[in-house]
Amino acid sequence: MRSSFVPFVYLRLLCAKIACCIVLFLFVSESRAQQYPSLFWEITGKGLSQPSYLYGTVHSFDSNAFRYVPQIAPKIAQADMFAMEMIMDLQNINFAELMQHAMMSGDTTIMMLLDTAEYNKLNRYVTDSIGLPMMLLTKIKPFFLMAMLMEDATTKDAARFLDDSLSQIAKLAGKKVVGIETMQEQIGAIDGIPLREQARMLMQEVDSAIANSSSAEMDDFIGLYVAGSLDTLHAIYMEKEFSDAFQLALVVDRNHRMADRIEKYLADKVRMFVAVGALHLPGDEGVINLLRKKGFTVTPIKLN
Repeated sequence: MRSSFVPFVYLRLLCAKIACCIVLFLFVSESRAQQYPSLFWEITGKGLSQPSYLYGTVHSFDSNAFRYVPQIAPKIAQADMFAMEMIMDLQNINFAELMQHAMMSGDTTIMMLLDTAEYNKLNRYVTDSIGLPMMLLTKIKPFFLMAMLMEDATTKDAARFLDDSLSQIAKLAGKKVVGIETMQEQIGAIDGIPLREQARMLMQEVDSAIANSSSAEMDDFIGLYVAGSLDTLHAIYMEKEFSDAFQLALVVDRNHRMADRIEKYLADKVRMFVAVGALHLPGDEGVINLLRKKGFTVTPIKLN
């Protein structure tokens, strides 16, 4: 079975890619005050005897996304625990159960969620992209199909995606590796987006891919990610008009869950290295601000 049936790996990458259509806007932000100038942050205060660390990742196999790994690896080695969004243990995933979650219930199909012209466009694009006709995929939830299409268009010149590579560094250093979220929670976040909203997002992705090279858009985003400023990434995200359902299910609720669980681990005086999607970190409802509200001091660390 294709690993693309595990779309939670690509949730943050998806948000970033959709936003890339307005990438030129970002360079205007260079003159603004930088609230979130780094991908890498130190967590202190609230009785912690030693610092913990927070790093914003991009769920990508593009080797350019790995540029800062040599700088952050020593901090992983110093930590007691490595935490990522979710442990990707493909050997222990129940794919039959996952496929049940990936399928729309009842007699609902993608064809019912789109008009004829949209469906025909989707069918052509899917057939050209992954070599399968829509008639074989028509019961798959639009968000899962979107993840499949994105994975197919993503540069893959590294053996593992960035988050997984960082977890391997932690494992080789003998560190405990935990997932902040469960697979069920991430799938539940997807189900929090109505199917018609998912279908609308799917067609936006297809239209964008047809109008522009998907790989070129991702190259642009990786370049911005490597520049190392969360302010820049957050600016393009905020310019895009996501639905309230999307914002609540995939961003706000998950950010609060992440911050709550990081706080719980830190309460046990565990030195942590936390690696989550970069777009979870900035903003009023971002993990950085939520940890500050809980009494921690969260300070940027400059990356060279």
